[in-house]
Amino acid sequence: MKVLITGGMGVIGAETSRKFVREGHRPVVFARNREDRLIGDIADKIDFEAGDILDLPRLLGVIKGHKITHIVHAAAFVGAVSAANPALSIQVNVMGTVNVLEAARLFDVKRVVYTSAKGVYGPIRGEYGPPTYKLIPEDMPKDPQRIYDSAKLMAEQTTLYYANNFGIDAAVLRFATTYGPGKTARHGKMGVTSQIV
Repeated sequence: MKVLITGGMGVIGAETSRKFVREGHRPVVFARNREDRLIGDIADKIDFEAGDILDLPRLLGVIKGHKITHIVHAAAFVGAVSAANPALSIQVNVMGTVNVLEAARLFDVKRVVYTSAKGVYGPIRGEYGPPTYKLIPEDMPKDPQRIYDSAKLMAEQTTLYYANNFGIDAAVLRFATTYGPGKTARHGKMGVTSQIV
């Protein structure tokens, strides 16, 4: 298996890279800039490729050159930054995902894993908040409130479209939240769970 991790310098991408390294793989990390702060312990065990998911020719070249068989798509234009620039949020989070899926289709990548966000459901109040708890079913109506969450939902639907119409083996992971090494450093006050821990 040869895995490409988009956004591999971010919090999710770095942890994903670390997991693949522990399992004996040498992942290819695809990101706009190299910053070893979150991957310093595995920096010599990955291959780094500078690039932007909006640059389809570059993405195709990396996939072809490294003979990529699997993709973990964790690149994103996040939260508050998305809110400040909705057009770029849609470009990166939706069209960037389309580029990843197109590249996977063109090169017969075996599997694409897309990382989404819980915000696609919108704010959860009332019986879903404390002190009571109830599972949120997958078919619960989605009502994203932020541009970031709206873009993530559209990218989820696009991923499922590619899976259903082009036979791409795809998985969508919708994280409730993320925390861990680097979260506070990368996302400041947005890393609430990390701050509490």
